[in-house]
Amino acid sequence: MPSRFTQTFKNWLGWVGEHKKTVLQIVVGLFFILMGFYYIFHEKYEIDRLRIVLHNSHLKWMIPGILLTLLYILLQGSMYVYSFASIGKKIPFSRGTVLFLKRNLVSIFLPAGGVTSLAFFNADIITKDIQKPAIRAASAIYAVMGIVSVILIAIPICAVVIGRNYFGANEWLALLVISLLLCSLFYFFYLISRKGGSYHWLVKKIPRIKDFLDTLTGNNINRRYIILALAISTLI
Repeated sequence: MPSRFTQTFKNWLGWVGEHKKTVLQIVVGLFFILMGFYYIFHEKYEIDRLRIVLHNSHLKWMIPGILLTLLYILLQGSMYVYSFASIGKKIPFSRGTVLFLKRNLVSIFLPAGGVTSLAFFNADIITKDIQKPAIRAASAIYAVMGIVSVILIAIPICAVVIGRNYFGANEWLALLVISLLLCSLFYFFYLISRKGGSYHWLVKKIPRIKDFLDTLTGNNINRRYIILALAISTLI
């Protein structure tokens, strides 16, 4: 009896090993279904309140709100298009918009969802010309432009607040963290682009990251499209 159980267990492990991608997709799918139920249960009061608020809302303000939301979605889609274009890859505007919508939905349930969601739905845009390293590089550019645009907006706001003597300890701490984050991002990119010790250390520790880093720091980076992605992110 134990031997039969052991053999069955080994066969099961073998099947899982052969179909690990399918198993992972099932596990992730179940996770999001459970998180969806948890979200609905946890936010039940807010969902009930939403129905009442929508019932009492004024249509003349709802329509501009819906149009503004659509504009926001379209801008996010174009930001993906320019992020891919900056590394010499073209994706249709519709595909960039759908990619944002899917990742944005997933980000609701993930810790640090705005960043971690970038690891999902890569298979949707894989083509003969666009492989995983390019998708990861474009997604990284998308994320970094989002962070940089926040900092660009924060700087003049902080300047105004400082000028009116509204700055307290928490505000100074926030400004310091933002500044350190921006400097760290640029310094990290500088070290990787020089392909020095940091580059070789990362490649040694994570060999699969080499293609991603080479794509991100290659000579085919188009600064014009990076600036356009940053401009759209700032507008958002």
